[in-house]
Amino acid sequence: GEATPEPAGTPSAPTVPEPSAAPRPSRRPLLALGALAAVLLAALALWLWLGDRSEPPAPSLAGAGAATVIPPFQVPGGSEDAALLAEGVATLLAAALDGAGGLAVVSPRAVLSLAARRPGLSPAQVAERFEAPFRVEGTVVEAAGRLRIEARLLDARTNTSGASATGEAPRDSLFALVDDVATQILAARGADPLTRVAARTTSSLGAFKAYQRGSEAFRATSYEAAVEAFTEAVDLDPDFALAHYRLSAASEWAFDFQRARVAIRSAQRSAERLPGRERELVNAWAALLEGDADRAERLYEALVAQTPHDPEAWAGLGEVLVHFNPVRGRPAAEAEEPLRRAIDLDPGVGEARFHLLEFAAAAQRRSAFDSLYAGVDATSDQAIAWRAVRAAAWGDETERASVRAALRAADPIVYGVALGRIAANLGDLEAASALGAMDDPPLDTPELAAAGHILRASVEAARGRPDAARGLLGRARDAEPDWAREFAALFALLPGWPTDSAELARVRADLEAWDPGTRSPNIGFFLGAHADAHRHLRHYLLGLLDARLGQIASARERALTLERLGRSEESRALGRALAESLRAHASAAEGDTDAALRHLDAVALEAPIERVMISPFFARSPDRWLRAELAVVAGDTEEALRWLRSLGEGYEFLYAAPAHLRMAELLDRQGRTGEAVDQYRRFLELWADAEPAALAQVAEVRSRLARLADAP
Repeated sequence: GEATPEPAGTPSAPTVPEPSAAPRPSRRPLLALGALAAVLLAALALWLWLGDRSEPPAPSLAGAGAATVIPPFQVPGGSEDAALLAEGVATLLAAALDGAGGLAVVSPRAVLSLAARRPGLSPAQVAERFEAPFRVEGTVVEAAGRLRIEARLLDARTNTSGASATGEAPRDSLFALVDDVATQILAARGADPLTRVAARTTSSLGAFKAYQRGSEAFRATSYEAAVEAFTEAVDLDPDFALAHYRLSAASEWAFDFQRARVAIRSAQRSAERLPGRERELVNAWAALLEGDADRAERLYEALVAQTPHDPEAWAGLGEVLVHFNPVRGRPAAEAEEPLRRAIDLDPGVGEARFHLLEFAAAAQRRSAFDSLYAGVDATSDQAIAWRAVRAAAWGDETERASVRAALRAADPIVYGVALGRIAANLGDLEAASALGAMDDPPLDTPELAAAGHILRASVEAARGRPDAARGLLGRARDAEPDWAREFAALFALLPGWPTDSAELARVRADLEAWDPGTRSPNIGFFLGAHADAHRHLRHYLLGLLDARLGQIASARERALTLERLGRSEESRALGRALAESLRAHASAAEGDTDAALRHLDAVALEAPIERVMISPFFARSPDRWLRAELAVVAGDTEEALRWLRSLGEGYEFLYAAPAHLRMAELLDRQGRTGEAVDQYRRFLELWADAEPAALAQVAEVRSRLARLADAP
C-alpha cells in the first residue's frame, strides 16, 4: 500500500557514531549525507556501534517466538546507495517485526555480519546457518525519487511463502514505508480475522503491534493481558477503532463493565475509518452491551446473512441469544447453533467455546464438555472456573480439593465466577454451597466478603434454606446494607418461600426505615450492578410487598413515585420500567389479567448485559414468573411453560426450584406424566437439604411422585 509521509513528532533516528567508535568497511564509499543516506546510516548506526563484522555470528534472539532472519534486501541497479539501502531496509524491518506476530528476529548485527563476510550465501543459506525456521526476502527499487519495497516471509523448512507485502513511498518516507510493509506482513500472520482491517485502519506500527499482542491474548482468553495490550494500542493511536472495539470485548470478559462501555463508545466515534461490515460489528456489540437485544440481534443476523463465513458475527449472535433470550421468554438453546458455527469457522473464538461449555454442563453431556474443555487455554483467566465446574460434575474428591486450593490463591472474581457457574450453569446448588463455605476464600476486603455472603445467600435460598440465607445476608449487612435489604425482600417474595404476612410486614418495615441515599454505594464487580438503582429498588420492592399484602392503592402510589425518580434519561427510564412492572403486579393481585399483561408489555427495560447476568431485578425474574401465572389463568399452558423454563436457564438459579415445581404441576394436570416426574425430581434435587420450614412442601412433592409412580 501507499505509505504516508512521517507525521510531525516522529522520534528522530539514533545519532550516527563517530568513525572511531566503529570503523566502516573500506568497500563502502563515503557519501554526501543526502536525505536517504542519512536515514540509512541512522538505521545502520546501532549495529555498526555494537562491534566489528569479523565477530563470529551468533543466533541472538530478541524475544520469544519463531526465529526469523532478515538478510540484506536485493537492490537492482547498483546505485551508490545500494549497499546502505540493502542493509538499512533489512535493519529497519527487523526492528519493526521483532516480537510481533509470533516472530523473534535474529540480531541484525549478526545477520548482516555473516552476509558481509560471506556475500555468496543465499537468503535460504543464511537462515540455515542460524537454524531459523523463517526468513524475510525482499527487493528495494529506487526510481524518480521514490522507493518501492517488496518483501516475502518464507518458511525456511518448506520454502513456501507465509506472507507478502508491497509498498511504495517518496525517498524521505522510508520509516513509514518500512512500517507499512511490516504491518502487511504482520496482518497476514494474524489469526484474528479482523487483523487485516486493523492493519489498514491505523497509521501507527506500534499501535498495530500492541493490537496483535492483545489479539493473541484475547484468543487465548487471557483477558487481563488483552486489556493491557489494547489499552497500549489506543494510547498510541486514539482513533484506532478496532483496538477500542477489542478493548471493549476484553474488558467485558474481564468483568470491567464500565471500561467496556467507554471503549465501545470510543470505537463508534472512530468507526468512520472502518469498512461497512466492521462498522456494523461495532454497532451490534454496542447494542448488546447497552441491553438493546432486539437491535443487536437484527444487526448480527444481517451480518451472518451477508457473510455466513464470519465467526465474529456468529459469536455475537450467540452472545445476544445466551444473555437475553431468557429475559424475552425464548429458549437460551437457540444460541447453540450460532455459537457452534463460530467455533467451527474459527476454534479461537474463546467466548463461544465458554458458552457451549455452559450448555454442555447444564445438559450433563460429559463427552461434549470434555471436548470443548480441551480447547480452553491453560493460561485463560477462566481456566480455573471451568476446572471447578468439571470437578463438581465428574471429578473425585482429590480433584475437588485441588480446585479448592487453586481458588484460594485465585482472583476474587475468578472465585465468584466458579461458584456462579456451578450454581447457574451446572445447576449443582449443593456443590456451589460447599464451595462457598470453604475455608479462607479469596475475599480479603469487607466489600468482597459481603458480595460472597450475598451470592451464597442466593444459593441457600434456592436450596430451600431460608434460615441459612437470612444468616448470610445478616453477615453481609454491615459492609453492604443495600443489597442485603433488597435480597431479604426478594427472598420473602419468592414463589413457595416459607413466609407469612408477619414476615412480609417485618421486611416491609425494614425497607421503609432504609434511606439508600445516606451512603455511597459499592461500585465494584457484582455489587456495582445496583449502584445507581438502590432508590428505585427500594420503592419497587415496597410496592411488590404492598401488592402481596393486598394494599393495592399503596402499590400504585409507589409506581407514581418511581416514575418521578431519576435525573438522567437512563435513570428515568429505569423508573418508568419498574413502575409499569409494579402496576402489572398490582393489577394481577386484583385479578385484572388483561391490565396486568398490558402493563408488562409496556415495560421497556434495556438493561446493560452485566446487570442481566447479575441481578434478578434487571433479568426481570418477578415479571417472568408473573407472565407464566397469567398464562395459566388464560388457559395457555404452553405459554406458561415457556416462561417457566426461562427461569431455569441462563444465569438465573434463584427461581429454578419453584419454576420446576410449577412446571411439574402444570404437566401433571395435563396428564404428561413422564415430563411431570422429571420436573418433580428436579425440584427435589434442588431442595434435597431443605430446612424444616420448607419440609412440608418437600413432603407434598414426594407424595405426588409416589402417586404418579403407582399410576397405571
